[in-house]
Amino acid sequence: MSEVSTTSLSSESRQANAASLVTALSVTSQLSHSVRNVPLSVGLDLPRGFLWDDQALTIQTSDGDCLELQSTPLARWSDGSVKWTLLDFVAPEVVPGVSHWNVERSNESGTVTTASIALSADSIGLRLENNSVVLRRGHQETQLDFVLTSESGQKRCPRITHQRIESDGPVRWTVVFEGVLPKCHGLRFAARISTFQNTGLVQCDVKLHNPNRAKHKGGLWDLGDAGSISFDSFNVEVKRSTPASTIHWKAEFDHTDCSSGGGSLSIYQDSSGCDNWQSRNHVNAAGRVPCRFRGYELRASARTEAGLHASPTVALEGGDGSLVVAVPEFWQQFPGSVSADASQIRVGLFPAQWNDLFELQGGEQKTQAVWLSLSQADTDLHEVDWVHQPVRVTTSPEWHVETKAIPYFCPATSDPHARLANLLAEAREGEHSLTAQRDAIDEYGWRSFGELWANHEGAYFEGSQPIISHYNNQFDSIYGGILQLARTGDAAWFNQFDPLARHVSDIDIYHTQKDRAAYNGGLFWHTDHYADAGTSTHRTYTARNSKSGQDYGGGPSDEHNYTTGLLHHYYLTGNVESRAAVISLADWVINIDDGSQTVFGLLDNGPTGLASSTASADFHGPGRGAGNSINALLDGWLLTGELHYLDYAETLIHRVVHPADNIDELDLLDVESRWSYTVFLSALARYLDVKHDAEKYDDAYHYAAASLAHFGHWMLHHERPYFDHPEQLEFPTETWAAQELRKANVLRLAAKYCDPEERAAMLKRGEELADRAWSDLERFESRHVSRALAIAMSEGARDCWLRQQSFEDAVVTQRRTWQPKQKFVPQKDRVKQQLKSPAGLIRAAMSSGNVTKWPAAIRNLLKQL
Repeated sequence: MSEVSTTSLSSESRQANAASLVTALSVTSQLSHSVRNVPLSVGLDLPRGFLWDDQALTIQTSDGDCLELQSTPLARWSDGSVKWTLLDFVAPEVVPGVSHWNVERSNESGTVTTASIALSADSIGLRLENNSVVLRRGHQETQLDFVLTSESGQKRCPRITHQRIESDGPVRWTVVFEGVLPKCHGLRFAARISTFQNTGLVQCDVKLHNPNRAKHKGGLWDLGDAGSISFDSFNVEVKRSTPASTIHWKAEFDHTDCSSGGGSLSIYQDSSGCDNWQSRNHVNAAGRVPCRFRGYELRASARTEAGLHASPTVALEGGDGSLVVAVPEFWQQFPGSVSADASQIRVGLFPAQWNDLFELQGGEQKTQAVWLSLSQADTDLHEVDWVHQPVRVTTSPEWHVETKAIPYFCPATSDPHARLANLLAEAREGEHSLTAQRDAIDEYGWRSFGELWANHEGAYFEGSQPIISHYNNQFDSIYGGILQLARTGDAAWFNQFDPLARHVSDIDIYHTQKDRAAYNGGLFWHTDHYADAGTSTHRTYTARNSKSGQDYGGGPSDEHNYTTGLLHHYYLTGNVESRAAVISLADWVINIDDGSQTVFGLLDNGPTGLASSTASADFHGPGRGAGNSINALLDGWLLTGELHYLDYAETLIHRVVHPADNIDELDLLDVESRWSYTVFLSALARYLDVKHDAEKYDDAYHYAAASLAHFGHWMLHHERPYFDHPEQLEFPTETWAAQELRKANVLRLAAKYCDPEERAAMLKRGEELADRAWSDLERFESRHVSRALAIAMSEGARDCWLRQQSFEDAVVTQRRTWQPKQKFVPQKDRVKQQLKSPAGLIRAAMSSGNVTKWPAAIRNLLKQL
């Protein structure tokens, strides 16, 4: 990941061009040759007040050519101007290396006219016919069939029940088809199909979703659960209207192409092809690794070849033109297959050659992509090499500074100490790099690719190394990676956060509404501490780690809920699955706190407390549970503008803190139990900044500001570095040094809301704590493990920004008298109190409705308590 130089306009030239010029885009290609007609998308942040709906943007290549541009607003500033917009355009040519293109504001209207299905004579028409998708370009018709083979060998095609146009701009036209697979236990299907004006290119994103709940007896989430759906294979069959005379292919994108005048072709990737291809990371429900051989196998007529990492491109040529199919991330998301004969190309997203059934766990989904190129002439297969080696588009760090769309942001070059840069250098290259960590346990395959190995868990693991442990976006590694992309302009960071975001959206979120409200739509914890994941995949608790008499097991929890990276992934890429994930997790916060959705609802439908508890069910003071919940609700509000998210965030703030709290009673210096109070205060500071951006200075704002200042004052006089007393730490690892950074940052963020004299002292003490944090972190040889890195990527970047702040223009909240804080009692405790009275017992019995069931109803309630 070498740092890429980027172009940014000087302040003088920007002022001279303020009426039109926005920024320069860096278009980066790692290919060794030029490619043509490449569809590109990038999210662009804009300054407040710069772009309105009656204005448009234009894009100009490094050669001075102006391109057709589709601009779709994704977020807005409080004044209604565009904050983030998704740019779609087709690059006529992308050369190797880095090119700089300009985006400008024009005087023309930004309104996009609705495109018809056939945009021009050279565009692709699309229709649904008997649950098949038919594409037409010129005289050539191509049919897409989606075929699942069940566990018993029956062929099933989805029954399409809904279709909708998602985008209808002048560059990209996207339609979504949704349906179910008949007689497959409710298995759902979706295909998002995009065509690109005048290119013949089609992107097909296919999703299978098991909407059923897992049974998870005892809070254990192993493969083989009764809620899973198993099947033999799932293929995308791409059929020509006329037979081809030639099959043309490349098994790997940098290979020379081959052709055959007849017969058939088959390319099958059985494993990752990496050194640890037989890793127990890939065990099935029986604990067996189904991978049979390393890499891939190719069969074409009489020839057989083998290799490690297939990235296939296959074409059928002759007759009415050519049909090209390319599958991105083919070997990384193994197993996979591509086969062809004269009439069709079949893509095995879940191939029949796999030595096992495929199991989609309850609430699990998987999205994979296939690219097509329809041409009326033969196609050079190298022209679609960008499918396998994507072209990346970035903006300069200086541009992000100017827009102020990313909070607490400063470029990497502005950090005089370069401590974060030095740490990240170890994460980018060498034996401790993120790629090396991925390889160590073979974090590949359709369920695991993109995931971070939780290598820090190996320190106290007593089993066979390397430990199989997954991190599930703990401390928002997605956002940390996005920050590093923005801070450096280095497009290689896409290779870390983009697969991770897609993995989290598909695999780590519990996509069901058929389980208890406490779990539905939530994010699974990282897999269990210092224990092998076994057959729990990415779902925390496995039966192999359960011991008789031990309180073990569980599901999604408020203490593990990270949304801001997914929000910004949507802003940067327009990925609608990331948007849906943010909304799901924000809704989940409200639902888990909704007492009416529990078994106690008829007795007491008030809040459960599940959205605000930390470490124990009865602690509702500042902690990461409430902090993560507030953060998710803020992201839900920023994404949708729906005020109920903001209102509930304020409800939780009032529940958890008060400007006159007796902080000593909270025992925040009990490090093992209360360390995460800084997570809450960090979320509180973000709440204030979000309200400031929205220009909402109401009572709730001043209440939060006074509370943060109150806790900041306490920190100034009581907090100390964790490693001043290492005996208080159960495991004195590098993580505590990284957590020290957040403590230092929170103290300085709180300083903004204090009087000038105390503010200066807090900023000084915060910087001292940050220096100590870096010093402690650097002495650990294990400083590069995933947990420490995840924290440092965000908190280290924020430390850099805070060192440049004085907050001289901050508005100090005026002292006022607040209503006394109401002690929060969780729903279960309120119900317990009710059941101590005869009236409460009668209400509990009557909740069953049937007199004969009263005793059972009471016993069930007591069991749940």
